[in-house]
Amino acid sequence: MMEESKDISPSQGTWVSILPAYSQLGALGHGMLIHARVIKDSMWSDIYVGTCLVDLYGKCGRLDDVDKKVNVFYTGNQTHTQCNEIYKELKELCEKIKAKGYVPDFGFVLQDVEDDEKEHILMSHSERLAIAYGIISTPPKSSLRIFKNLRVCGDCHSAIKCISDITGREIVVRDSNRFHHFKDGSCSCGDYW
Repeated sequence: MMEESKDISPSQGTWVSILPAYSQLGALGHGMLIHARVIKDSMWSDIYVGTCLVDLYGKCGRLDDVDKKVNVFYTGNQTHTQCNEIYKELKELCEKIKAKGYVPDFGFVLQDVEDDEKEHILMSHSERLAIAYGIISTPPKSSLRIFKNLRVCGDCHSAIKCISDITGREIVVRDSNRFHHFKDGSCSCGDYW
């Protein structure tokens, strides 16, 4: 590992530079040492460092070692052990973002159902379930990282912008096309999703 001066501590930029190299090399041992140091230095909640750590463990075939912080959600999922709490949080989030001006875009619902059902379908998208779970499972203001195998729909994109604003959280969603970094009601993609 790298040598350290007594006066200089590694920064977020240092770890974000070193961890991808260890990922490419498959240097799990060195990565685990950095992980321990990141926890010791209270940098574990940094979104970029955390993403690099998940990437390292994933490339080394050790995602189980990510301290069981990875959960899988499917659209409409009702099998999670905290299903009731997740849907309760979703309902509260929906009310709060509507109060901030969010209007559901039913154009992203392809079923021929009533508007109430369309709203429930949108609310039950996997990324929203994951966000609600993250909110009830992590400290306030901590960042959330969501990985999605499909593209984020336009309605979810608008909703997540509002959610990032009302919760004060950074929310990173990796979809099939790009990373969306939501913060303070805006997205890094500039709404080019």
